[in-house]
Amino acid sequence: MIAESVQTIPIDTGFADAAPVQTPAEIARDDAPAGQGLYNYLSAIQQVVRNQIPPAWVRAEVSQISRRNGNIYIDLVEHDAHGQIIAKVRAVIWRNAAFSIVTKFEQGAGAALEADIKVMIKVRAELHPQYGLAVVISDIDPAYTLGDMEAKLRQIRAHLRDKGIYDINRSLPQPGEFTRVAVIAPSEAAGLGDFRREADLLAAHGVCTFDYQTATFQGREAPKAIYSAMRSLWEDHQVTPYDALVIIRGGGARADLQWLNDLRLAEAICRISIPVFTGIGHERDNTILDEVATRFDTPSKVIRHIAETITRNATQAAEDWKFIGEVARQQVMRAHQEAEGLIRLVGESAHGRLQLAREQADRTHAGIGQQARTLLHLSMSRVQGHREDMERHTRQALGRAGQEVEHHRSDVTMLVQREMDAARMRLDDLARGVAGRARSLVRDAGRQVLGLGADVRD
Repeated sequence: MIAESVQTIPIDTGFADAAPVQTPAEIARDDAPAGQGLYNYLSAIQQVVRNQIPPAWVRAEVSQISRRNGNIYIDLVEHDAHGQIIAKVRAVIWRNAAFSIVTKFEQGAGAALEADIKVMIKVRAELHPQYGLAVVISDIDPAYTLGDMEAKLRQIRAHLRDKGIYDINRSLPQPGEFTRVAVIAPSEAAGLGDFRREADLLAAHGVCTFDYQTATFQGREAPKAIYSAMRSLWEDHQVTPYDALVIIRGGGARADLQWLNDLRLAEAICRISIPVFTGIGHERDNTILDEVATRFDTPSKVIRHIAETITRNATQAAEDWKFIGEVARQQVMRAHQEAEGLIRLVGESAHGRLQLAREQADRTHAGIGQQARTLLHLSMSRVQGHREDMERHTRQALGRAGQEVEHHRSDVTMLVQREMDAARMRLDDLARGVAGRARSLVRDAGRQVLGLGADVRD
């Protein structure tokens, strides 16, 4: 308006007759509008905004939030499809309504009113002459934010399922024993204290070791911090494997759960080859981490599961050892009884066989003795017969010699002597042969008896 009232004065560019250049004050007309002050102008707009623009529900994203003197100051933005900011405005929740508005929102949405969340807010436009345009928030619809977070969860689930990794970690075989466990938790968290009370007892008794990594579980840096802790523990796992990776929180605000709904973090849990247990700390509220891992409600339930598994295995091992001892005792007793039976049976059998051998030896000995006596008697009879024959021959020879004695007295005497000597020698040889044969028969019979006895002893 003021600019439009200023007229442009043509200026001659000649040098000889050029008139002096006029100043803006000199060229201003005496009848120009006086104008108005900026305050009055903005105050007029303020009244128009206040009276002509009604309150409205507006979708926006919280860019920054701060609190001062009980008031909550928020920077609201809107992005286009390419992520570029296309609108921005300052908003305020006055302290007289801040508590009720924020409480209603956080209880309904289960999320804190903080940066990087999308909200549906009821606003009234305000234009202050000194502070400019702002909107005053009188209500926040938690259902919209809840729906947006659920939509984000659905997108993450769909992405993981499209890649075929949604159920991979949860489908890993559950540990049958725990000797080494990795733990990620916020430092100084109440849930970590509950977990460590029992975990430290297990570690003190040398039953299971626990390696701890701390990470923040709230704010926009939470996914990055947890991912970094997982990476560190994964490197340790390559050296000495873990039985399980435990992610616990406990004791935090429900509103902080939204920070755990992160695609990169969820995908890392899906792909890691260590069974992951979560104990985030809320029974009714899930995060995407609970969905892709083995979920426990609280840290206490996680450590209770680990301790019960260890105790159950120890109890089973003790029962197995007792059973093995009992079976071994029964086996030893049975073997002892069988050995005694065998010894008794062998003894009885050996005694019987020895008695039988003795009887058989006695019979054999008697038979051999009888055979020897019979053979000796027969031999003596034969010797006697030979003797009688020789005596007869001798007498005959003597008779013949007597007849011829006169002719051959000396020859006969010599002949008779030779015959007598020869007969005696034959008789002695025959007797010695018979006696030797008898001794041989007796000796063989004795050997048979001794051999039969040795067989019985064996």
